[in-house]
Amino acid sequence: MIPARQLQSSVLPGARASAPSGVAASSRALTALLTLLYMALFHLIYSVQISPAFAYMGYTLNPSISLGQWAVTALFAVLPLLFLRLDGARPSNFIILLLYLLVYVPAQYMFTALDLTLHHVLLNRMVLLMGLAAMTAVSARPMAVGFDRPVSAGVFRAVLALLFASLFLGVASQFGFGLNLVGLFDVYDIRSEYKDEVGEAGRAFAYAVPYLGIVSAFMVGYGLIKRFFPFTLLGAFSLLYIFGTTGQKSTLFSLLLLIGVAVLYWLNPRKMGQNFVLLLTLFVGAVYVYDLWSRDILASSLFVRRLILTPGLLTVYYLDFFSVNPPAQLGHSFLSSIFPYPYDLRPAFLIGREYFNAPSMSANANLFADAYSNFREWGVLAFSVLLGGLLAFVDGYSRRLTTPVVVVTGLALPAFALTNSALFTSLLTHGLLFSVLLTYLYAASERDRNQSL
Repeated sequence: MIPARQLQSSVLPGARASAPSGVAASSRALTALLTLLYMALFHLIYSVQISPAFAYMGYTLNPSISLGQWAVTALFAVLPLLFLRLDGARPSNFIILLLYLLVYVPAQYMFTALDLTLHHVLLNRMVLLMGLAAMTAVSARPMAVGFDRPVSAGVFRAVLALLFASLFLGVASQFGFGLNLVGLFDVYDIRSEYKDEVGEAGRAFAYAVPYLGIVSAFMVGYGLIKRFFPFTLLGAFSLLYIFGTTGQKSTLFSLLLLIGVAVLYWLNPRKMGQNFVLLLTLFVGAVYVYDLWSRDILASSLFVRRLILTPGLLTVYYLDFFSVNPPAQLGHSFLSSIFPYPYDLRPAFLIGREYFNAPSMSANANLFADAYSNFREWGVLAFSVLLGGLLAFVDGYSRRLTTPVVVVTGLALPAFALTNSALFTSLLTHGLLFSVLLTYLYAASERDRNQSL
């Protein structure tokens, strides 16, 4: 049997570096510079391509941004790097960094870039910083999680295969078995048809499809890392099937995300944060070069506007509106019996009407924006603490694993959903709780193997 101390250190060379102080100051400084370069690149794309083409949709650009405003923006963009854990020793580190790069940094940029008179900008900047800090602090100490009944790796694979088959056959029985390969820019008709079919099929299928996506993505990661390639092929096929059936680009993007996760942990787990920012910066730069070459803005619209800038834009709009209007207090949801809802539209449609002049538009935002819309800064604090506690639980059952990256692949899809969805929606509809259960079972199967060594 491997001693507990030795096993814990085998999680990652230099695993003690998970504390902020364990990452060299030079590495943090380089990560900060890369973050500013990342922000400068998407500012270039926003000012040259996105805003001129999409200003009518709210993507406006302030023509007179002062040097002082840029300095404040840069300061708030890199401040979290003082406390974020930048290594890959824990799954929570990757998830928080994902939220930092795809929600927090774009929002700090949008506070400055938008050609709009906003309310309480400095306070709202600090609210987002507080939320990220609270989430990081609560997840800093992994929970003590035991495995009363560990399962063997063979049993886990059998359960995973059975779960995949059940979900896939259930979804295919409703939507058909054909693999419909469509272009990234030709998905809107398919998405509309899918929504109609889900409405007819019932709510169960609204859960089955994202849950199938989680299982499929996990099988891709598990198969690659454990060299069990039948799972990799089945998972990849299933993700392509879901994309062709639903038109949800995020499902196809998940393949890129899984590849990115594998590359990050392959390069150097101890420099996961630095390499994450580097890869994302290179990706944004490549998108811009491609659009220059193609003389179009389709790639920038899809990969930069939709994935990076829109979460930041909506965060600013939510914080701006609900800082001067009554909070929702979940009166449109499960607290409706306690708090009366003060509006005629749900928050997503309310923002669509107020900022996009489109009351039929559902402007779904991320966990920070949703939290603020319900309870303002106290909501951001409470929801961040709640997610931080869940991540501490995940770290608790992952800390003995020799390959914690497998857990990251299981959490990747619902974690990505947090950049565009409310926390409670992500927990249930997008399957965050389901993915936690799935990766817990995986950790139990690995625990059984470790105990038998």
